[in-house]
Amino acid sequence: MPVVLPQTPPPWVVTDRRCYVADRPVQVSGGGFDPGETLRITREGVVVATTVAAADGSFATSIPSGKLPRGVAERATELTVGGDTTSAVQRFRVTRFGAAFAPRVASPLSFVRFSAFGFGLGRAVYVHYLSPDGTAAKTVRLGGTRGDCGSIRRTSARRLFPFRPTAGTWQLQFDTSRAVNPEAVPRVVVPVRVD
Repeated sequence: MPVVLPQTPPPWVVTDRRCYVADRPVQVSGGGFDPGETLRITREGVVVATTVAAADGSFATSIPSGKLPRGVAERATELTVGGDTTSAVQRFRVTRFGAAFAPRVASPLSFVRFSAFGFGLGRAVYVHYLSPDGTAAKTVRLGGTRGDCGSIRRTSARRLFPFRPTAGTWQLQFDTSRAVNPEAVPRVVVPVRVD
């Protein structure tokens, strides 16, 4: 009677999340590698770390998510973990954290489109209009975030200010809090000069 050896599972790799803010740690783990094998971890084909598979063929480590090129708000990234005879691939997304409006130069009552990146999956994003003296003038809900990175790529066209603002430097605070909170996390504050 033939002897049937148990089949070893194929190598695998996972990350702890599906999206990361640029230049933040990514927790990577996997298994199915040869025990004691030196593993090269590459991000987009560039080696970013090495580690050694444990006696059970598993590993766990952390790597940086990487930078984004200028003008790119979010992109998919390929991660490969490989030894001499085995390898596994995992994809994750990298995003900037931020908020803006376009066109960037606009009069207060001009129509613009707002964007918000990295605010978390399925969250409502608000913009709070803080007057030059720091008081809250108005709060507007921009919409709900979408995708793995929790972003609003572009809103429909709306006025930069939904009211006639006074002269001075206003602060537009983007966050996920319905009420104004100067300590809100996450938040982005964009100054806007009104003449």
